[in-house]
Amino acid sequence: MQLQKALWGNLVYTAIQFTLPLITMICLAHALGASAFGELSWVEGLCRLLGLLFSIGIPLYGPKALMQCGTDGERKVVFNGLLRIHLTLVLLMILVVVFCFQGLKWDGFLPWPWIYLLSQVFQLEWYFQGTQRFDFVIKRSLWVRSLALLLVFVLVKKSQDVYLGFVIMATTQWVLGALNVWHLRKEIDLSSIGFKKSQNKILEPLFYVAISGLCMTAYTMMDTVILGWYSDAQSVGNYSISIRTTKVPMIVMGSVVSIILLKLIQLKKEGKTGDFEEILTKSYKFLMLMILPITTLLLAFPEQWGRLLGGSTFSSAGEIITIVSWILPFIVISNVFGFQLLISLNSEKQYMYIAIVGLIAALGLYLLWIPKWGSIGAAWGTFYTEVIVAIMALWLSRRRLKSIPVFGFTIKWILLLLPMYFILRWSNEIKIGAGFLLIIGPLFLLGYCLFVVYYIMKERWCFNFVIRALKYAKV
Repeated sequence: MQLQKALWGNLVYTAIQFTLPLITMICLAHALGASAFGELSWVEGLCRLLGLLFSIGIPLYGPKALMQCGTDGERKVVFNGLLRIHLTLVLLMILVVVFCFQGLKWDGFLPWPWIYLLSQVFQLEWYFQGTQRFDFVIKRSLWVRSLALLLVFVLVKKSQDVYLGFVIMATTQWVLGALNVWHLRKEIDLSSIGFKKSQNKILEPLFYVAISGLCMTAYTMMDTVILGWYSDAQSVGNYSISIRTTKVPMIVMGSVVSIILLKLIQLKKEGKTGDFEEILTKSYKFLMLMILPITTLLLAFPEQWGRLLGGSTFSSAGEIITIVSWILPFIVISNVFGFQLLISLNSEKQYMYIAIVGLIAALGLYLLWIPKWGSIGAAWGTFYTEVIVAIMALWLSRRRLKSIPVFGFTIKWILLLLPMYFILRWSNEIKIGAGFLLIIGPLFLLGYCLFVVYYIMKERWCFNFVIRALKYAKV
């Protein structure tokens, strides 16, 4: 029951954190057009890239470090130690960027990039995940992000409003951080430096996760930045809206992986190997059961999704969506068998190897293909990078845990989805209205998937909550 409550809390929080900003970006895309939206996306992407690079893996490792603490006093020491490290690095990073990197494309947006970067320190998602306290951040995020969406809808009307759009985005991040500081003001102590001697044991795994975080942040976000250097704002806009479209399913993926990770850490600590393997297997199956139908929908209607989320000026978005949609099942594999499994088994060093391989692959592919093919090259670079990372994660995880079903279950589910894919593609080819397709198509696919999962694949554990609800209703 505690796991289920934490999962739902994290799911609701992640949904708000991802969905409302996504809708905000869609509104900006429609108001600004592909070129101005590409400029905005490049600046925002560079800010997020720098912010995540200098978080040195704290958002990844922080929840685990807090979960392993035995008392509230230990959690407070770890929390403040990680927060001080993060704040110090970001302040140094801002000073370096201010004095050494003038003339970037974001000069016209100053000083708001600095505000955006500093606010990332106090977002503190990792703290709320590690302590499983979601009530405050759910309400905070809902109200603040809804207000930001309303301001974008009312104030941003044309391409010349691109600066105003970024001001709203940066202010939103600052307000979220300020509310966190106010809420946790009794727990935050920035007066000392570093950890107590008894807490220094977390620094070694943090080092490995920090290297992993640096590498993963670089290879997952450098695509937009490199594309902005080698191509025009129109290409960046088309690519950005396509990538954001394919990342919608990660709402659930991120919530499941982060909460299941904490449960796996607890089971590993208690020596419950059977329960450990069962939960890991079910989390993988659940994510694949969800992600593969969504991938099918994206592949069946790529042009319609591009026009719906971006507008008529995003002419190449459909072609890019067709390529990058394939990354979703590979991200499931790398998240479950890379991040979730290896971190829970205290194999941070092996996870670091995965991230380094991903960075090397991404750098090579992006620098080779983006100058030649622009946004299409970036899309193929992203796809092959995720394939390489997934293969590396599987190889390393198989050395630690050999009894996890991967290929048989996944191939069977793909084969069962193929008929539905061809039906949806056929409905697309006969020129049915886009709005009708995007409503009826998902509903039709959902009904088919529920039938297949329950009666053919017989993964009935997925419907336990429905069965319990029906039994309760009869009572």
